[in-house]
Amino acid sequence: ENMSAVLLGTRPLYNNKKINIYVNQVGMWLASNSARPDLPWHFGVINSSSINAFAAPGGYVFITSGMLDQLNNEAQLAAVLAHEIIHVVEQHHLNAMKEGAMRDALTESLFVSVDAYQANTDANSKKKEYKAWSKQISNAAQDLYSKGLNRDDEFQADQQGIRLLARAGYDPFAFITNLQLLNAIAADDSSLALLYKTHPTPEQRLAALSDN
Repeated sequence: ENMSAVLLGTRPLYNNKKINIYVNQVGMWLASNSARPDLPWHFGVINSSSINAFAAPGGYVFITSGMLDQLNNEAQLAAVLAHEIIHVVEQHHLNAMKEGAMRDALTESLFVSVDAYQANTDANSKKKEYKAWSKQISNAAQDLYSKGLNRDDEFQADQQGIRLLARAGYDPFAFITNLQLLNAIAADDSSLALLYKTHPTPEQRLAALSDN
């Protein structure tokens, strides 16, 4: 759950139980139609005016309240969640962190499971190692989420996200509508700053989808 904590950062979950339950219902239905229905999926709304959505390994998906405000119907919400679900299913963040760790020569302990530490008989050693593991994974995650995934991962999440949307019974055109909505917002709007920093532009994403 470290990754989800990094994602949340200082931003709390949106304090509206009904909306969080609703987003979870839509997300769980999509996830049940994905290639990894077995993951312990969790969906949440982050209280932020920023227009964005995030995912973390293990089945964590978050959408900002700012992004929710832009959407007009359930299919558009499902389109945002479908894109993030594909990132989790394809392990895009996990793979990016592994590549980053190899580049930065981080220790192997970053990818040793928590279970291995819990099996350690020396409690003090276990605690120290887990703390080190926790710090490393947090640093790697923060670095990743400030820079974003590579463009190929984003385009793959769009292409497969549309398929997942259709498989779950939603209008796949809602995916296109969302990108058109984002494209209509001024590129220098501060609420889009992180989205533009971590994703190709909506125009580039629309062009990539039309090529497939």
